[in-house]
Amino acid sequence: MLINNSSTYRKLRYKTHGLIMDFICTSGLCVAAEPDIPVTFSLHLLLAFLPFFLCFPTLHQSYTESFRHMKDFLDIPSLPPILATDVPKPFLDRDNKASILS
Repeated sequence: MLINNSSTYRKLRYKTHGLIMDFICTSGLCVAAEPDIPVTFSLHLLLAFLPFFLCFPTLHQSYTESFRHMKDFLDIPSLPPILATDVPKPFLDRDNKASILS
């Protein structure tokens, strides 16, 4: 990542007025900080995913088993009930390394 950041930094020195970064991938934020380039975050996900993503830490604490094995509906504010097995694949297993809380 350090090599990519230094390469990116060299390219940003030339009249960069701002950056648009993905909501999930914020690793480039440190590159924009040094030359004081403003950053805007963009959410390219479905808007229905945002409430789930924000509520995920609470769900993770509330349930002890993986969503893959549950037959319950998840109650997430601002969303209709979601069957636990219908959540995105990286969130189905508690021990999945792709999950943000594993």
